[in-house]
Amino acid sequence: MVLVVTVFCSCGAKNSAANASEPEKPQLYTDSKVEFELGELVGAISKSQLSKSFNWFRDGYGEYVVDTTTMSQVKPYLEGVQVKLFMGTWCSDSQREVPHFFKIMDAVNFHDIEIIGVDESKTTPQGTEKLYDVINVPTFIFLKDGQEINRMVEFPWDTLEKDMLAIFTTTDYKNPYAE
Repeated sequence: MVLVVTVFCSCGAKNSAANASEPEKPQLYTDSKVEFELGELVGAISKSQLSKSFNWFRDGYGEYVVDTTTMSQVKPYLEGVQVKLFMGTWCSDSQREVPHFFKIMDAVNFHDIEIIGVDESKTTPQGTEKLYDVINVPTFIFLKDGQEINRMVEFPWDTLEKDMLAIFTTTDYKNPYAE
């Protein structure tokens, strides 16, 4: 009999006991000409910084195919919406979902997105993550008039596009990873 064990990796909360023996974090690079694969970007980040600094962003953005049918339904709901995106440049979930999210939003010409980078402890120097109860990344928070409409956490329940449509058109959308 063969026993197969599957290990799931995510950018969710870490066990603090396991962190005690981790090596020192890599240096935080701030020079936009440096390849950031070994470092972290923490605090305010621009899409341009991500695009210029990370192969995973350029590759993920370039290869993603947007569901334009669903996004044509989402687009009217984006009027007056702001998005706060908490992500980790070190996080595999962020590396997968963030480039796709930007490709989708560019397809509907939506740019009111604030990107906040967190370190591996999911914190920022300003403590912004605490204001929004962010515990896993990426977290996409949709706001209107300063009030949270809903959020997507770590990865979509269905697809990014369909989850966005559900956020705006149903009252029962609840990403199970948001807690």
